[in-house]
This record gives sequence, C-alpha cells and structure tokens, in this order.
Amino acid sequence: MSEAPPPAASSAPSGDLEALRQDLQRVNREISRIARETRGGPDAARHSQLPEKQDLLAQKQDLERKIRTLSSSSPRRM
Repeated sequence: MSEAPPPAASSAPSGDLEALRQDLQRVNREISRIARETRGGPDAARHSQLPEKQDLLAQKQDLERKIRTLSSSSPRRM
C-alpha cells in the first residue's frame, strides 16, 4: 500500500491562517482576563503597564500582522 499524498500546498496557508486566528483568540481571552482581574482596583491604570499584558499586546499585534499578510497573499474564496 502506498502512503497518502501530502496535503496540497494551497491548504497549508489556510491551515496556518486558522492556527494564527486561534492564537489571536487565546491572546484576546488572556488580555480580557487581565482586564477583568484589574478592573476597578485602586491601581487600575497602572495594571495596563503589567509586563504580562504588554507581552500579550505585542503578541496580538504580531498575530494580526501575520493574519493580514496571509490573508492578502492567499486566493480569495467566493
């Protein structure tokens, strides 16, 4: 028996795109969790500068950039 052929090259970008979107959802959930935990506290403004939140915001920007790049380079489906 022969092995199944590898997935078509055109499906790889859509798989990458889906993985990036899932990562973006995870990052957004974490940012929301931090916001909920710090909301209304006496130092709420200071919490926006938490290293964990700053790292998540940087990840979010990077993921959004990658998604835009992949979306613009992949063929449009109608």
